[in-house]
Amino acid sequence: MGGDAVAHRGEGQGPGRAGPDPNLVAVVLAAGQGKRMKSSLVKVLHPLRGRPLVQHVLDAVRGAGASRVIVVVGVQAERVRQALEGAGVEFVRQDRPLGTAHALLTARPLLEGYRGDVLVVYGDTPLLSAADLRALVETRRAAGAALAFLTTRLPDPTGYGRVIRDASGRVVDIVEEADCTPSQRAIDEVNAGVYCFLAPGLWSALEQVGRGNAQGEFYLTDAVKIMAGRGDGVVTVSAPRERTEGVSNRVDLARLESTLRLSRLEALMRQGVAVVDPASAYVGDYVEADSDAAIAPATVVDGRVRLRKGATVGPLAVIRQRDGG
Repeated sequence: MGGDAVAHRGEGQGPGRAGPDPNLVAVVLAAGQGKRMKSSLVKVLHPLRGRPLVQHVLDAVRGAGASRVIVVVGVQAERVRQALEGAGVEFVRQDRPLGTAHALLTARPLLEGYRGDVLVVYGDTPLLSAADLRALVETRRAAGAALAFLTTRLPDPTGYGRVIRDASGRVVDIVEEADCTPSQRAIDEVNAGVYCFLAPGLWSALEQVGRGNAQGEFYLTDAVKIMAGRGDGVVTVSAPRERTEGVSNRVDLARLESTLRLSRLEALMRQGVAVVDPASAYVGDYVEADSDAAIAPATVVDGRVRLRKGATVGPLAVIRQRDGG
């Protein structure tokens, strides 16, 4: 490799949904409990905009062109399977929580003989865009690298794996927070946890991952060091933090809910819908509204509902599609 290829995306979301790519498989890691949610419900099933967190991720990988989607389940495996029934995904179970590298290895039996791209994402990153994921795939292919992964820069990178580069700017490692030296902790470029591997090199790297870290787990990030060290070629794609943010706790979930709610209302207003008080209105993703429709304060409109031109809903109103309606 002649050097590290870093692609920077603009503010837009890029082109629309990609068609199915037979050389692209996605593996969604969704086996953990999510203890910081302080909930009996596994994290990836917590609702965001009325749908499980993991469903948003599935939409993104499908939009990026994944022709197959494999979901790694563990805690509450049957509950996750039931929630995703009809989603057209395959499941594999991680029986023991031995780390992210081990979770990904559990998908290997479903991919025997496959030699294309493996897109790896976490099931708790609901704001990922299909355009960013597609850019990751295309960057890996254009560079002829064995791996491309998303990075982002944070004013306060505490808690995140730092991206370690050599003097020429090439990636050599990702070091988790607990294992960082003081100088590494000062690095503001962090791993966003989204990877595109070329399959043949992936499995051999994962087989070399050990547990010599503070958590005693098989880290997927160690595969980056292994691949870089043997000269496979590792490149990065930069993405905005707001699209790579994961959900760790209920505070994060509420913040993302608010972000998406306001984004939806702003889109409606740009289409000519009057939203009198965006701070108190909620409109679901499947609602359609003509220009000059109006939504009054403290109003909820959800489900497959259409507001026609001149209609006013609220104040203090709730309109929801009935089940089966």
